[in-house]
Amino acid sequence: MTEQKLDELLRQFASELSLQDAPPPEKKVWNATETARKGLVDKRRWTRDDEERIPKFVRKTMNAWTKEERESIWDEDGYMREECQAMFEVDLDAKDCAICGTMTRNKCSRCKKVYYCTKDCQRADWKSHKPTCGKPDPAPASSPQDTSRILALLEQNKRPHVSVRALLDAWLAKCPHGGYVMVIDQNETHHFNLGVEARGLRVYWVMRFHGKPKGMDQKNRIVPGEEDQADVAGYITGFIQRIAKKSGRIIVQCDFHTAHPTDFNLDLSLGSWSTVVHRVAEVDWLGGKNYRVEQLNPEALKASDAQRGAFQGPMDRVYEW
Repeated sequence: MTEQKLDELLRQFASELSLQDAPPPEKKVWNATETARKGLVDKRRWTRDDEERIPKFVRKTMNAWTKEERESIWDEDGYMREECQAMFEVDLDAKDCAICGTMTRNKCSRCKKVYYCTKDCQRADWKSHKPTCGKPDPAPASSPQDTSRILALLEQNKRPHVSVRALLDAWLAKCPHGGYVMVIDQNETHHFNLGVEARGLRVYWVMRFHGKPKGMDQKNRIVPGEEDQADVAGYITGFIQRIAKKSGRIIVQCDFHTAHPTDFNLDLSLGSWSTVVHRVAEVDWLGGKNYRVEQLNPEALKASDAQRGAFQGPMDRVYEW
């Protein structure tokens, strides 16, 4: 497998992990390249009979490869290359045990938030876990004055853009390592997963969610064709305009990574990046081909998110225009 193809798969796999929800991690950290070097979870080497164990989204990507590229994941003895197998073995549903850090799918049967690999680990943690088990997460404290101030900032300090395309051009020009764009209306969310390759910015896939994104359901996934990849900003702009016409007002937000996935440790239980740049805009359809596009003030957005507890995770979120 060429370094470019392996690099592409690593970034896609890391982006898949970034959709997972899980309790905050403390112990186990996974680095994609180190995992490949240190060995495999399943010590039995995979053969072509194990090809179905490759995640579906990866197999779908591989369908666009040439025969030589598809063959390159196998060595001359017919076994899968170790760096590929190590990456594909990652269990997307497994999380860190709260006590020992072992990856497990088992979780507290009452609150279903904390993971334990064995009953012994669960018993060991019960004294500290019991006071919060089954109780809702506390809402962040705020005053009516704070709320009014933040709402005023959000409404009065917006930056207008002349068009949806101008907004996308400005944002994507600041996307050196990929990330995602989300288009949100009152009923559903469209998630555009972006990556940067030698040939430029790519849309790896688009997924539609009804309500809050959960799980890894493949049935609502779209993989854009090469014609759409030639103009990523135009492709996303078309989506935004169609959804705005249907809904009237929508929210567009982006989270762009500030580093390449192999440049820092990727936490396996949340699968997130170290730092993202966060931007949000409102798009209103005014009729015909006319849209009002306004980007929210970063400082007001940061204060609003902090007050609502809207962003919880191991990433550092940077707010910029």
